[in-house]
Amino acid sequence: MSGVAEAASEKAAYVASGEGTATAAEAAHYHTALAQLRARGRFGIHLGLGRTRALLHGLGDPHRAIPGVLIGGTNGKGSVQAMVAAVLRETGVGLVGQTPKPHLVTYRERILVDGRPIAPAEFARLITDVLRVAESVPARLGVPTEFELLTAAAFRWFAESDVAIAVVEVGLGGRLDATNAWGGGVAALTSIGLDHTEYLGH
Repeated sequence: MSGVAEAASEKAAYVASGEGTATAAEAAHYHTALAQLRARGRFGIHLGLGRTRALLHGLGDPHRAIPGVLIGGTNGKGSVQAMVAAVLRETGVGLVGQTPKPHLVTYRERILVDGRPIAPAEFARLITDVLRVAESVPARLGVPTEFELLTAAAFRWFAESDVAIAVVEVGLGGRLDATNAWGGGVAALTSIGLDHTEYLGH
């Protein structure tokens, strides 16, 4: 999806979310936060846990009290995540957090609680908070990436929402994937193929 098309999609999703009655300042805050997050994509992929751990620590280590399932593999992660989350919701265990990717319409789909995307106002607030914390990440660790920022924001939202269990999908994968800063409990693997070797090795 081109940048123009994605921006139009985000605008439509914002209105459909019920936030269309938000003030001009609230709408501007959301779109500014989103633009700042997307700008981090230019930093590309830099595997390592240090930046994510620093972000989470700066947010009060919200991940530490959240158990769950970390799903990795080459194919089928999204399907397995959806099925596991659905089963957990049916058991009545409590609120279930998810981090599906990629999103279809809006970035907010990457942070779900009981299948519902985070609201635009909360998304903007959390991304702003995480970006502020990112300024304090030691330079020797490098600049936090878009995925690392989203990962930290997701766990902060899960903690604020009193999520009982999280079902988290890895990014690129491997032991240095940002999601491994969590260490939430059970790891689940789908089919494994030889890919991303330029980052993960052989």
